[in-house]
Amino acid sequence: MPRPSRKNDLLDAGVAAVLNQGATQTTLESVCTEVGVTKGAFFHHFQDKDAFVSAMLQHFGDRGAASLAAVDLAIQPTALEHLQTYLGALGHIYGRDPWFRRGCLFLIVAQEYEDGSPIRRQCEQGLERWLKASTAEFRRIARRTGQRPLTSERQLAEQLLYTIEGALHVGRAREVTGSIRRALQQFERYARAALHIE
Repeated sequence: MPRPSRKNDLLDAGVAAVLNQGATQTTLESVCTEVGVTKGAFFHHFQDKDAFVSAMLQHFGDRGAASLAAVDLAIQPTALEHLQTYLGALGHIYGRDPWFRRGCLFLIVAQEYEDGSPIRRQCEQGLERWLKASTAEFRRIARRTGQRPLTSERQLAEQLLYTIEGALHVGRAREVTGSIRRALQQFERYARAALHIE
């Protein structure tokens, strides 16, 4: 019987390491040691460190998308409930999932790679997918109100990203729990005003 693949174990360990210490400080040796595999086993799955980082970015994005897809936002009867359910789902993901509590892998990795590099472009594409999905969610909420928002749905999505990332970084720096919950509560007030939700 063939042994199970350790690819996902390597990806999980790599994501956790990069979230904690950055891509340049994460060594292949430390990831292999964490998982209990040889470097030969590592190179069976990944051509080099950049291929590994690229796969980690995809793995991270897939996990976030799957977490959000598990929430059925379409069943909410009002714009307010739709907004609250969406922000509640994000609060759950960013407040409880050990990966997402550390911040956005796309942003962390992007800071360590040069402009125009394939990894940097992948980070930018990952952020853009997040922003497009969030923009689409605000567009669906806005349609329920029947009124034109005071700001564009894209600007709401961008502000939400800044709110989440800022709360995560400040919360970590100050060792404060609950920062994401409070930040999303404040964002909800802003979004309700922008979307004309009573």
